Amino acid sequence: MKEVEETEYWLELCQAAKNYPDTLSLQEKLKSIQLIIAKIITTSKKNL
Repeated sequence: MKEVEETEYWLELCQAAKNYPDTLSLQEKLKSIQLIIAKIITTSKKNL
């Protein structure tokens, strides 16, 4: 999850930059990826 949080941070910085393309679609995709990773982690911990 640390990588997802770091990516989210960088996308927020890019969004704040005036000359950088819009990152909202990437942020939405990242949220989906974050949910998938969280489910994988939860399932993996259950199966230990």
